[in-house]
Amino acid sequence: MHRVSQTLLLISLLLGLLAACGKSADSAPQHDKDAANSATIETTTEQITTEQLVIAQNNFAFNIYRETAGEQGNYLISPVSIHTALTMAADGARGNTAAQMMQALSLPTGVDPHAAYQQLFSDLQSSAQRPGSSGGGVELRLVNNLWLQQDAQLQEAFLTNLATYYGAGATPLDFAGAPEPSRKHINEAIEQTTEDRITDLLPPGSVTELTRLVLTNAVYFKGAWREPFETEATHSGDFHVSADQTVQAEMMNGSIETAFGSGDGYQIAALNYDGSNLAMLLLLPDDLAATEATLDATTLQAMTTSMTRHRVTLTLPRWSYTYDKTLNTPLKSLGMTDAFESGVADLSGIDGVTGNRELAITSVLHKAFIDVNEAGTEAAAATAVLIGTTSMPPQATLTLDRPFLYMIWDRGTGAVLFLGRVSDPTQ
Repeated sequence: MHRVSQTLLLISLLLGLLAACGKSADSAPQHDKDAANSATIETTTEQITTEQLVIAQNNFAFNIYRETAGEQGNYLISPVSIHTALTMAADGARGNTAAQMMQALSLPTGVDPHAAYQQLFSDLQSSAQRPGSSGGGVELRLVNNLWLQQDAQLQEAFLTNLATYYGAGATPLDFAGAPEPSRKHINEAIEQTTEDRITDLLPPGSVTELTRLVLTNAVYFKGAWREPFETEATHSGDFHVSADQTVQAEMMNGSIETAFGSGDGYQIAALNYDGSNLAMLLLLPDDLAATEATLDATTLQAMTTSMTRHRVTLTLPRWSYTYDKTLNTPLKSLGMTDAFESGVADLSGIDGVTGNRELAITSVLHKAFIDVNEAGTEAAAATAVLIGTTSMPPQATLTLDRPFLYMIWDRGTGAVLFLGRVSDPTQ
């Protein structure tokens, strides 16, 4: 048995959703060669196409993958979820903050991706709504939301764009007075969309009285294989985690007719979902590290273009796990630094404030789930972009280099619990 590439095997699902959008996985997808280079489009105010958006998303996917997948073990992200949430946030960014965000998202500065996103959502939903031949079919949900401080005054254009193109209606919450109930409310909405597969996306303490808005995207996917695996054919077998570690895993076995390709150092196949253009791409490289270091949207297109119809004898494991990641650091590594720095971030397209810049992104949180078995796949993911203020006060300096008084004081009641004086700190 070929050594299974565990990591790339696991990220292929949602990359496959994007790569297969509007294409048939029964045969090799056809791509516009000019679009393959569209990530280098010059700055323009023109709208980009859906295909250009998908290329940008996939390039972003591999870039963020390289920044976050260094640790050992299973890995899973939803590029479409992360990219969507950050693109919504970028609509409110201006100046250098906007330029950095667009660069991190692999989008040319100044382009308008909103109409392309609207079309992509429509294409994906249409692809998933076809009836399945075996009765299983595919269910796909993509839900965007804007949660804002109830008395916040946001720019009308920002609210309109999010509602019109992303379906993200504004829901007022009392972050300032009730941050914990607000956090739970958002989590419950995510849990409902994802059938409780994504829980506690916002951990305790992530929403504070300084939070002003939270942008969320939630994705839920459930698809039956077009050719399911026979449970009787599943047996325990070797899975080679590394050159010196082998584990016993429940290995599914089957013979399917599908698109398959091979090239210098890799094999790739598409597992089709019933009644849908959606497929899971399975990529098995000879050298995992080398492939991880170089894989991008253009390379992926070349691989999928090489696929032709085969009868494939397939062995792969069952797997199920949840993965979560805070994306602040990897996004900064991709050049998106200003957005996280209060006083520097220009999010004036959200609040209209061009002078004292208080708004900044405080956290970008992502969580994903997947379960793959003989019948099909269930996957879910959610991303939250939290934006808040540090209410920057005027600058001051206090140097306690002479005798001073101190108190331990209850801010809520004003009670002084301890009162003291330091006359000589060396005594």
